[in-house]
Amino acid sequence: MAGRISSERVVLMMDGGFVRQKLKTKLKRMPTAEDVRDVYTKILEKSAVKDMTLFRIYWYDSDPYCEKGTHPISHAEIDFGKSAEAGPFFALIQAMEFQPHVAVRRGKTALRGWKLGQRAMKDITKCPRVVNHKDVVPDIGQKGVDMRIGLDIAWISLKHIADVIVLVAGDSDFVPAMKFARREGLRVYLDALGHGVYPELKAHSDLVL
Repeated sequence: MAGRISSERVVLMMDGGFVRQKLKTKLKRMPTAEDVRDVYTKILEKSAVKDMTLFRIYWYDSDPYCEKGTHPISHAEIDFGKSAEAGPFFALIQAMEFQPHVAVRRGKTALRGWKLGQRAMKDITKCPRVVNHKDVVPDIGQKGVDMRIGLDIAWISLKHIADVIVLVAGDSDFVPAMKFARREGLRVYLDALGHGVYPELKAHSDLVL
């Protein structure tokens, strides 16, 4: 990647939460930095961008939630930092920081409350029953990741750091930032890794890879 010579520069921006979930579904485990590297290497080898000079790859993610909490039904204390996924998740973030041409942008992870798990929701919908403690799962989400992606798109656009932004995401919340980049003269390519996305997201991309 570093040896390419072209008059056009490309920036690859990856929504870490989106990419992780896609890879987890495919691999049935938490992905490693090597798995992620395979993804962005294949993207950068696509015909639309392969002859461009890579400026940088940005990985947007948050560290796993590692606080303690109390289950609202069982009242058991839970140490989220000792969950089965916490260790591999930390390892992924740390390894991404040392990948060539990669910069990690961190948001925050927060416990927003508790909710019915997807499996429980399906079961209760089919056959109504009393909710038990196994049905209720923590609602953990990222904060600030989308904002950082939007701010970096604006910064890259205003400074004309690149000619093309490749956005690896599936969230229509990025549409305003994509529209801004295009108004500033950049081309915005979208790669949703085969995931179905809103038509609006495709409409404001110059090309869907």
